Amino acid sequence: RESDIEQYLIAEVTKRGGTTTKVRWIGRRGAPDRRIWGKCWVEVKAPGEKLKPYQDREHRRMRAHGERVEVVDTFMAVSKLMEIYMVANLCRASRCTEVAAAKGLCKRHYN
Repeated sequence: RESDIEQYLIAEVTKRGGTTTKVRWIGRRGAPDRRIWGKCWVEVKAPGEKLKPYQDREHRRMRAHGERVEVVDTFMAVSKLMEIYMVANLCRASRCTEVAAAKGLCKRHYN
């Protein structure tokens, strides 16, 4: 379930000394579910669930403005995201995408 994956994300971020904030846009739809470490937006989905069109549109807008938006739908995807952010030292530079690709995080999470 999505809620189980979200709780796992919160636990993993907290275990690593990070912070996570639940977010919601006022007057608009499509906000990612959480902001972690103040560096990355995370959309949590149930296993195999796809983004809704308005979520995809909002995430593309955010990425176009330089924001990092990740989508996780399994416990393994959360674990890989944690590894990537620890290895990349929370860097927002292009190197992070290279590290992510090398670690095998699904390419649909990156544009």
